[in-house]
Amino acid sequence: MNEGSNMDIMRSIMARSMPCLSERFYDGDPNELSVSIPTYVMRGVGSQTHHEYEVRITVGHERYTILRRYNRFRELHSEMMHKYGEQVAALLFPPKKFSLLRRSEALARERRPQLESYLSRLLEVVSQIPGSPLNTQTPSRTDLYTLSSFFRKGVFETGKYGIS
Repeated sequence: MNEGSNMDIMRSIMARSMPCLSERFYDGDPNELSVSIPTYVMRGVGSQTHHEYEVRITVGHERYTILRRYNRFRELHSEMMHKYGEQVAALLFPPKKFSLLRRSEALARERRPQLESYLSRLLEVVSQIPGSPLNTQTPSRTDLYTLSSFFRKGVFETGKYGIS
């Protein structure tokens, strides 16, 4: 393996570990607001092992990535139900599972598309609610931040490992 290949591998590992590195601007639709959850990563050690989902957000001409644990999705759902009531409560949210599977690869794999679908529908529904920060012709990153801190990225957030 040559030195260039090693650097590519290191950049790839760092980009997955530090989502702040994957931000970029692009020539897309200025009205676009979309999310995807293409993958998840295992973080922590021993009993602190957990999965974090890679959430890719496109808003206007910006794309950025954040990592979020399942519990942060649950907190978002609760916060949005409190703010917007039945319209959000009607959305299907992946249930919490109390079992030995809590940290399993199978559970993370099963939840990934469910969380992606939920998050996409949430943004769609909330953008239709009058008074919502997303109820605008050209949504922005600031509008997402106003909606919820879930969409804010940063090195030091509420989690023990500094990402989520």
